Amino acid sequence: LALALLLLAILGVLTYLTFDPQDLSDIEGWREDVSPIPAPGRDLGKVLESALKGGHSATLTEREINHYLINTLKISQDGAFKDRVELKGVWIRLTENQAELIIEREIMGERRHTISMFLEIEQRLGDKGQVTTFVHRSGGRFGRTEVPQGYLLIVMGAFDSLGAAYGDELAIFRQMFKGMTRVVIKEGELILTPPES
Repeated sequence: LALALLLLAILGVLTYLTFDPQDLSDIEGWREDVSPIPAPGRDLGKVLESALKGGHSATLTEREINHYLINTLKISQDGAFKDRVELKGVWIRLTENQAELIIEREIMGERRHTISMFLEIEQRLGDKGQVTTFVHRSGGRFGRTEVPQGYLLIVMGAFDSLGAAYGDELAIFRQMFKGMTRVVIKEGELILTPPES
């Protein structure tokens, strides 16, 4: 009985932590209230397209990626809870060798909730100098609680909808990766460099 109560208590704490939202205040460009919308900066879709066609480097900062998301995000909450859950924003946190894609929601108008997915880039150099790029989902967070990659299956529908909303930009990334572009994720920056540079 004591063991069962202990396991129940642990499960309760873990459930609470998954609904305890992570702190987003360290993200450049994050806004607690996304209105008023910030002045549009560079059109990142066009920046990527220009870099791909012109064969030159492109550096995207965390702040401008997040402002671009605020200005262009057009998806809404779907599913059984759409009347009780409001999409507040989508954010990118760039740290050394990792991007964290975060979906922020508000439940019943009063409680924030966050889910996220960690993305890591792996690039392998082949015998003939070709670069092959892999994007790995390396886990994520439900609230503040880090979860392994397998748990992301529970929330992949939300991330798939987001990917569909930015299909044009993702298609350019895929072309860049096929073109052997080198990708570096640093604190606050995403740097894309063509192979000849």
